[in-house]
Amino acid sequence: MLSLTWHFSSIVRLTSPLAPIKTPTLLIGTLTLKTLIVLNAPFIKEKLEALYLSHKRRIVDCSKLLMNSPRIQNMLGGALKTSSGKWEKDFMHAYRLTLLGKFHHKLTLEMAEKPLKLREVLEVFYTAERWLTLKKLRAEAIKLLEALESFNIKGFIHGSVARGDVDEDSDVDVIILQPIPSHVVETCLLVKGFNIFSRVLTQATPSNTPKAHIYLDFREKISVTFPLLSFRTRELEFYKFGGMIGLEELRKGLRVPGCTKRLTFIKPTVHGHLEYPIEGFESEVARELGVSVDVVKERVRVLKRRDEHGRTGLFIKRLLTEGDNFESVFKEIVSKSPPARRRLRF
Repeated sequence: MLSLTWHFSSIVRLTSPLAPIKTPTLLIGTLTLKTLIVLNAPFIKEKLEALYLSHKRRIVDCSKLLMNSPRIQNMLGGALKTSSGKWEKDFMHAYRLTLLGKFHHKLTLEMAEKPLKLREVLEVFYTAERWLTLKKLRAEAIKLLEALESFNIKGFIHGSVARGDVDEDSDVDVIILQPIPSHVVETCLLVKGFNIFSRVLTQATPSNTPKAHIYLDFREKISVTFPLLSFRTRELEFYKFGGMIGLEELRKGLRVPGCTKRLTFIKPTVHGHLEYPIEGFESEVARELGVSVDVVKERVRVLKRRDEHGRTGLFIKRLLTEGDNFESVFKEIVSKSPPARRRLRF
């Protein structure tokens, strides 16, 4: 059994059913354990910090500079530098996982979260720092859900805060599952002392339900989302796919299983969580989450396509100005755009 520390937040134990191997080249997708070990060396960490602070470069540039170091090449033994240049993608992922916490936020802003193909089950043990981050984020979530409940609005937290696998850059995302008049939601938030920084109306495709997003901080890390029309069953299952939890469960400190954008399934444990790939385990994941297998397969397809081609954009994304309300803006859009009317038919 091999173990190493991820400075990102946790101690990870990689449990492999494979026969013992002589050299530390156990694969996590295309990323080698040898790379992670090298990147944890003090010399490497110092150079990572110096590169970023002195050059203000993007991760890809820092990785190229760092990989040109003969000392690092010797330490890696040429394990990643192949003729295809595939080492660059691997190195950037290792780079992100092993950076010291104070550099994590600055750098991850420049990287999209991509699906990660894992061949092993990871048992992740949370550090005290990670538990504290989860506690702070959940306190914010409870405050927000209690404010909504005082106006008889039932909301849920979804994503990493519901699952527990948070970091300092995690969002507090509240979803209201039924259409609510937007002025009621906004009045509730203002009366309870929240500031509304921006309001955005989105519709992913003409067949998707249009949604209202209210952001409560300038970084858009805390938000309340609700549909302008009733969600379809499959859209409701999407939130369960990522993990969704209500106010009472939050108060009890419960965590729920769910899936990440890296196409990994998270199952909470007493000390952290178990993590394994969705692909190849679609039926098991669907049973664990109480959703249809089709929903799991669809999310896998969408996230893989996003990884390969990037985000294709939203059918509608409209920033509301002062004096606008979601309902009137959507009505205006529908009157001018025939494709936008498609969702009104069902």
